[in-house]
Amino acid sequence: MSSTTPESMNGLRANSTTISVMILVPNDKTKEMLVQELFLWHFGSEAPCTVHRCRIDGPEPYMDNVNVVEMVLEFGDRRAADATHPGLRAWTLPNVDEDSCTEIASDSNFLNGLSSDEERLEKTKIRRNNDLICTATETGPDGSRVESFQSMMKESFNNAILSDVTIFVNGLRFAAHSFVLASQCKLFKDVFTTGGLKKEATKEFRYKTKHPHAYWRMLEYMYKGTYSIEPAAEIAKSDDDLIHRHIHVFAVAEAFDIQGLQRLACDRFQQSILQDRMDIDFVACVRLIYKTTKKRGNLLRTEVMEIVCGHSKELWKLAELQKLVSDGGDFTVDFMAKLLEGN
Repeated sequence: MSSTTPESMNGLRANSTTISVMILVPNDKTKEMLVQELFLWHFGSEAPCTVHRCRIDGPEPYMDNVNVVEMVLEFGDRRAADATHPGLRAWTLPNVDEDSCTEIASDSNFLNGLSSDEERLEKTKIRRNNDLICTATETGPDGSRVESFQSMMKESFNNAILSDVTIFVNGLRFAAHSFVLASQCKLFKDVFTTGGLKKEATKEFRYKTKHPHAYWRMLEYMYKGTYSIEPAAEIAKSDDDLIHRHIHVFAVAEAFDIQGLQRLACDRFQQSILQDRMDIDFVACVRLIYKTTKKRGNLLRTEVMEIVCGHSKELWKLAELQKLVSDGGDFTVDFMAKLLEGN
């Protein structure tokens, strides 16, 4: 991760009030131009403050296609700052001489939104104001950002702020962001970077599915790195059976080739299975896994086959498993191959 501190940071005036602003900047655009465009869009031509671009970070470890730009906005006084961002904590530079002001401006704590003589602030609530995300940045002992970017990503989930993609799942509208989708899913990245949409300016994706909650969980994972087991309140259709939810998430993750989500769904399925209760419900899960997933030897099929063969004598007493074997297909082949491995 790289950072730059322009000389303009040394020009902060004594008794001025500053606010930190964080903006996500796609790599395919010039950073300085985009920052200026967003600033003018936010404040209009009569800007009540001066911009000091204090740091450009990126790319993030798991967000290869986006940089984070952090700016310091300098206002003449706190009243002007409060009028622009009434819900945001601001910091005022002490009234000192020019040399001391320069020293404070170059301090690593200040560059992360804190004056050097002020205690570290707790993160303020993220505020949305005309498509900019403004937040007080929490910093670690070394002056680095602490979870601010991750918090911003979570706040951006199904959020229209800076959204440039719309996803429809059975008519449910989801506000998405191309750089998030592209960083998490190669299929989306290929569409955004090589074309494929009839109208480049119209980025819409429509999916018809019997399992909308699984799609919702996939989108949630892209922004949060995890997904909720509870049903999404935004979806009117009832959720899948509890024991089947991770299976459907895995199937969607496999279809979109999202490796991390496949691992998470597989782990959660394994944790949800009570291996001391090998019954018809478990066999129903096995059948569903082989019905909804497509790739031979994928993580979930491999995991469930280990469980089946580890309890083969117990499960063979169930007519449902015998029927599954007699139906043939991938399960029968994998089952026989696994049993032969032990001989």
